[in-house]
Amino acid sequence: MIQRIQTLYLLLSVLFCISFHYLPMGHISAGQGLDYFTYGFVSVETGEVISNATVSVLVLLLVMLLQLFAIVSFKNRPRQAMLAQVSLVLLVLFAVSVLMSPDLFDMVPGKAENGRLEFTWNVFLVGIPWVLTYLAIRSIRKDEALVRSADRMR
Repeated sequence: MIQRIQTLYLLLSVLFCISFHYLPMGHISAGQGLDYFTYGFVSVETGEVISNATVSVLVLLLVMLLQLFAIVSFKNRPRQAMLAQVSLVLLVLFAVSVLMSPDLFDMVPGKAENGRLEFTWNVFLVGIPWVLTYLAIRSIRKDEALVRSADRMR
């Protein structure tokens, strides 16, 4: 049944993952009047791509695909739980890659000695898909336990 609570959790997690591509994650002050904003995973200066974290983008895309596949595989709860667990591990890998993004500052051309990278509050949103996926796994396990207890009663 697609109207279960774990479907809602996984769908919200996918929506938050999509939002990472459009929210500004940080502000780079490179000195000498050069300012760069990092939208999602691409640092841009007036539309020009400076650096691209392709590993983070691929991990996030894989997480979204796994979660969408977990949503549609509602008839097979063990497979749904396994897909959600794999996406949970990948979300941890994604969070680590976002926290490693200050290393991208070294790639900015023309940066000054006093330049710095400042994260915006949107970086805290990285943990929300992880929590939602964990809640989905917990709900899937509750459903599986309920079905098994009903089978024992027959």
